[in-house]
Amino acid sequence: MGDTVLALPVLDALGASERQLAVLGQPNLESLLKSQQSVAEFVPRSSSDTQTVQQLREALCDEAVVLPNSIRSARLVQQA
Repeated sequence: MGDTVLALPVLDALGASERQLAVLGQPNLESLLKSQQSVAEFVPRSSSDTQTVQQLREALCDEAVVLPNSIRSARLVQQA
């Protein structure tokens, strides 16, 4: 929850640049993230990395911003 709250200003700044944001997050954070005007789509993080990669591919994103300092998070985005 804390990392998500800290990410909200980044999401607002990206949204202000007229990007349509698809945000990947834990399912329990969906209502918080969808309450942000800048978030156009919420992609729930699956317990399966393979399923998460597939969901990211289906979102058809042109670019990615990875906020957690995590190799796993970066790898999921790179695979998608």
